[in-house]
This record gives sequence, structure tokens and C-alpha cells, in this order.
Amino acid sequence: MFSQTLTLRLRDSDAAGAVYFASLLALCHDVYEAFWESQGLNLGAFLPETGLALPIVRSEMDYRRPLGWGQRLEIQMTVVNLERRRFETHYQIFNTETPPVLLAGAALRHVCICPVSRQRRDLPEPWRQVLAAEAGRVDS
Repeated sequence: MFSQTLTLRLRDSDAAGAVYFASLLALCHDVYEAFWESQGLNLGAFLPETGLALPIVRSEMDYRRPLGWGQRLEIQMTVVNLERRRFETHYQIFNTETPPVLLAGAALRHVCICPVSRQRRDLPEPWRQVLAAEAGRVDS
């Protein structure tokens, strides 16, 4: 499991002060990018160099408690359902209080494609190894 602590900003909320639904998905994606960076890969440079892309083809959110700007969150990411050409990242979003409370959950499905042809490709073996190692972890 890879984990990161983030703060909900004013820009992440609507006029009522509640988190805007797309903002929580964006924060999950920030954790996803931080995971790859922790592995020594900058996706912004790495993906164009490989001629591959990892678009999200499915996303899911489950809100359990109210979220609003100023809240500190711990977002935990796990890799699941790793296949030849796709994988999923699941997220559990907790407050940072003691004891932590589960506030929301998310799931993102990524596929490996050639961005020019839009055809699916196998995940390169180094990527599969990183994802498989993360899928097997119990804690960060």
C-alpha cells in the first residue's frame, strides 16, 4: 500500500464548502503520480519516451462521510487486478484524526495503449514488476 497525506483546498470545494466530486478523483490521481515518482518514474517524461499511455477507462467513487476544504486526508492506494494490459488502483480516503475514519473510497482502471493508434498494448515488463510488487505489499 502506498500512502500520502494531502489537504483539501478551497479550490476542491463547491460554494457550499463541500468537496467537489471531481476534485477527490484528482487527489487520488495525485497519489497515483506520487507512487510512480517514488519508483523513480516521472510519468510526464516517461510516458512520451516509451510511446505508451495509461489512460483511465473506468472510475468509481463511494462517499461515506462529508468532506470539505481544510480537511487533512490520508489517501491509501493499492494495486489490484493486475493483468497483461490493464490494472486497477483502489483508494481509501481517511481523515487524519485518531482514530482515523474512512471518508471515501475510489477505484480507477488503467489500460496500456499506443496513444497514436489507440490500440491496447501489453504493459512493459518493468512496469508490471513495479505494479506486481506494490500489489503484494501489506503496508508502505
